[in-house]
Amino acid sequence: MKTVIEQLLFHGMWQNSLDSMFLIRVRDDDFYIEGINHVLEDFIGAKSADLQGTRLIDLLPAPDTVLSHYRDCLQSGRTIYYEEEGIAPDGSSKFWHTMLVPLEYEGKDFLFGSSRDITDLKETERRLEYARDEAEAANAAKTLFLANMSHELRTPLNGIMGTASLLRQKQKESAETTGQLDLIVRSADAMNRLVEDILDLSKIENNSLRITPSLGDLRPTLDDVVILMRDLAEEKGLDFRYQLAEKFPVRLLADEARIRQILTNLLSNAVKFTEQGFIRLEVTYKESGEADSEHHGALRILVEDSGIGIAPDKLNQIGTPFFQVHPERNRRHTGSGIGLSVCKSLVELMHGDFRMRSEPSVGTLAEVILPTQTTALEEEVPAPPEFVPPTPFSVLVAEDNNTNQLIMRRMLQHLGAEVTLASDGHEALELARKKPFALVLMDLHMPSLDGIAATHALRAEGFDVPVVAVTASVTQQEREACKRARMNSFVDKPVKVEALRNMLARIFPA
Repeated sequence: MKTVIEQLLFHGMWQNSLDSMFLIRVRDDDFYIEGINHVLEDFIGAKSADLQGTRLIDLLPAPDTVLSHYRDCLQSGRTIYYEEEGIAPDGSSKFWHTMLVPLEYEGKDFLFGSSRDITDLKETERRLEYARDEAEAANAAKTLFLANMSHELRTPLNGIMGTASLLRQKQKESAETTGQLDLIVRSADAMNRLVEDILDLSKIENNSLRITPSLGDLRPTLDDVVILMRDLAEEKGLDFRYQLAEKFPVRLLADEARIRQILTNLLSNAVKFTEQGFIRLEVTYKESGEADSEHHGALRILVEDSGIGIAPDKLNQIGTPFFQVHPERNRRHTGSGIGLSVCKSLVELMHGDFRMRSEPSVGTLAEVILPTQTTALEEEVPAPPEFVPPTPFSVLVAEDNNTNQLIMRRMLQHLGAEVTLASDGHEALELARKKPFALVLMDLHMPSLDGIAATHALRAEGFDVPVVAVTASVTQQEREACKRARMNSFVDKPVKVEALRNMLARIFPA
């Protein structure tokens, strides 16, 4: 009974299958055609009866690869699967997926094979791979474009922000002049944040943005953002309320720059879309309460406003890049539509929660919860190092942009340095060979010889004084290249006096 059923099943499959099927007789380590089904007959244009007993080695144009599969199947005694490419009788290239089954019948060895034509599938895969490669190339081109645009945008920004911050540092101007400088700084800061958001969005899309937490006091960062945003809110006549938890930890493990970015974007949106009423910021920290999680907890940032609100059907689209809730108000409420998208992505990268609740004409509440760690509350945070200029304090600045040269010279002179300027890496090398310097500030992107190549050359000649990279866009690849060149630190453009002072304090501590 079993043999009858098996034969019925086999013949039914053999006669009705849409795949090419064949039966191979194995004799004396050689392979002979026993039979082929009608699909394979139609494909090769020959009848099964005419091919029966034919040696495969005499029939196949390149039999070695095929026969190696046959021998592997026989030796393993198991069904095997493989893909193969061949030429059809009409000269076209074909792909097949083949199943090969070893059989024994009445003491004789056979191989049963079934091959499915997957040429169309392979062509689809090829097109998908081509489309993927095209998309990756376009994405890489976009990233390069954004990096170049960042450099081009931040070069004039460096001049604006550097000059304004330097003039404010001198504190000799009238109240009116100081107010005008504050306006310049705030406007340039807004443009700089937009550039950073665009670059961060590109990094997020490429999965190349990294969170770098460090243990420190988050309160000065919160104060900085509050001071800036309170001024903007009060200019519109809004009531700005800030509440920090009384027992807020003096040390938290967090990425201060990213938290600043999240908070600035949330408050900026609140101020932008609120015409009357209030802006409320509340920052708290809650320990986990679990016995085995001492010093683990969550940072909670809550931003509430009495602004125009968001309709329910648009609330779930918050965080979509370039989506704007009120495009019809773009002339009045300017914005790029990427700030909240970056915020949401940053929170997710920090394994936190981002929530928004809103009601049209009532207001919006945004809540961010970030898991973090702290240390004992009574610990004191060490004061930042003070900068005491070495004697003599001679600094070489390699920078190809005239505006940036002027700004860097003035800032460094304000900090007590004697400044020498070089317009490219070659000139920097020549000057370094002629005169000893306490520090070199090296722009990464210069004509003729860039900053990384120039630093390699300096180190090769035994020049061991600190070299600091100054750039408008530090990619991960550039950071690694700077490390290989043995650069000592980074300063981001637009350069500010305080950032420069803090970098110098790290390199020349008191």
